[in-house]
Amino acid sequence: MVQIKKMSLKAKLLGLGIVMTAVPLLAIYAVVHAQNARMLAVAQQESRKLAYADLDHIAQGIYGMCLSQQELLEQKLQSDASVAKAILAARGAISFDDEQAEWSAINQFTKSETRVSLPQMFVGTQWLGQNAVPDRPSPIVDEVQRLVGGTATIFQRMNAAGDMLRVATNVVKDDGSRAIGTYIPVTHPDGSTDPVISKILRGQTYVVRAFVVNKWYITAYE
Repeated sequence: MVQIKKMSLKAKLLGLGIVMTAVPLLAIYAVVHAQNARMLAVAQQESRKLAYADLDHIAQGIYGMCLSQQELLEQKLQSDASVAKAILAARGAISFDDEQAEWSAINQFTKSETRVSLPQMFVGTQWLGQNAVPDRPSPIVDEVQRLVGGTATIFQRMNAAGDMLRVATNVVKDDGSRAIGTYIPVTHPDGSTDPVISKILRGQTYVVRAFVVNKWYITAYE
């Protein structure tokens, strides 16, 4: 005996209803999921744009503050240089004696040593001396430092090339002594010409970030 069962009309209608309900829901879910994915991608992209824009504004603000600070420092240095010139003028003219001073000149870049003999340098009637002791006063440079802060140096030209020897200074070396006897060479170890000496030999004032003995300074040379 074979028994054949047929679905009732009610069951057929129920199954068709389920299918007709499920298909649109699945389609709606797919559309919503795709829309959400696109919205998330757009939101992430816009968030990145806003973040980069904020970082750019912050960087521009920091750069602007640094630039303003640099300009203020340069103005102060030029003012300090004017004070140094006034002190020099009040003490008398710079002159060189017939008597020689012996120097062990140290290249500030290579640390190589050169023995040189130079005329003693006077300001008015006072020899600048060869003072390497911080606690012992040095003329001119210490007075400038007391009035304006920072450091001050008087250079003497060593040779025809234009190497510049520190004969009075309150810049200190790593051992704590005054950096007299160190010099700025015309030619750097890489063969380039020192921009400071290039400027001052042409009689120009030079305000610049420069390496001084053992560290970087914002400096004014004249």
